[in-house]
Amino acid sequence: MLKYFLFCGIAVLVITLGYSNRTLSVNTAPTSPTDTITCFERDIKPILETKCATARCHTAIAAKDGIILDNYENTMQTLNLSEKTNPLKNKLHHVISKNKMPPTRAEQLTDDEKKSIFRWLETGMQKACP
Repeated sequence: MLKYFLFCGIAVLVITLGYSNRTLSVNTAPTSPTDTITCFERDIKPILETKCATARCHTAIAAKDGIILDNYENTMQTLNLSEKTNPLKNKLHHVISKNKMPPTRAEQLTDDEKKSIFRWLETGMQKACP
């Protein structure tokens, strides 16, 4: 009888652990291929609009220090970026990784926002997601 209860307890434990592991793997997997791609329009533009291309800084009107980050074309042109640009040797990567931008008086980029920008730079700087 004791063996029966021990067997049932172990069976319930195995089933529960197996189910919870299966649930975790399902929830953490990307739902589509575009979930793993970082692109300008969906992921980067919203960050730049709220933290960089504000009324006083890097818009086409303000163009502080000649840097315009209000759309894909201006961002690529201003920073002299191309698909062949080494992501670790461009202006955007430099000022963000060294915490030079945004300036300390402005709202700072979160770690996730920095990671998104770096991922975009490192994966080909796509404009739009497929």
